[in-house]
Amino acid sequence: MKTPLETEITHIDKAVQQLGDMVLTNVQKVMTMVKTQSTEKYDSLIESDKKIDKKAIDTEEMCTSLIARGNPVASNLRHIVSILKVSSELERIADYAKYIIRDLKKVSPDFFMQMNILVGEMLEIGTHMVQTSITAFKEDNIKKAIESAKEDDRLDTLHRSLYKRIIKITKNTENDHILEEASSMFFINRFLERIGDHSTNICEWLYYAKTGERINLN
Repeated sequence: MKTPLETEITHIDKAVQQLGDMVLTNVQKVMTMVKTQSTEKYDSLIESDKKIDKKAIDTEEMCTSLIARGNPVASNLRHIVSILKVSSELERIADYAKYIIRDLKKVSPDFFMQMNILVGEMLEIGTHMVQTSITAFKEDNIKKAIESAKEDDRLDTLHRSLYKRIIKITKNTENDHILEEASSMFFINRFLERIGDHSTNICEWLYYAKTGERINLN
């Protein structure tokens, strides 16, 4: 039979899992929107992001309230703290996904086509990292978390390649419109890279929850 503290921990487990599912859905929507370069559903994405923000706040408040009331110790305390941190990481991933579409709206199809393959590869890896980090956290699976975090090296390599590609395309132009599009692509590149970083952080918080050690998995 569960103690009252364990019952409340189960509730916040469910809350962060629901948050993870909401964030993954948004990231997958963004991947589809970028691949098709279709931004018509941006308003719908914004509405979903508002719900994510509220869910993250609710989850974090549940965590802080339980810490204050329940006096959790040892593994229970680490678990609650990790959920508090993961909630914040998930909310940031959703923000970056939203920002990608915001800036994609400023890029013409012709300009985007010059780097769509690199962006597509980054999206595939980033989305997979979000999915596997969330799954690892749900399953308390450290091995899966470590494997997920390793993918960040590939994402960083593509991030550098895309940066060089944008520079190469624009280095001889003085066209203000093209330079503005390049600026938007620099931001998109950065947001994709940050999604990988925050996914890795989720894996690191799981490792902390299970072992009590703070390590850098990348």
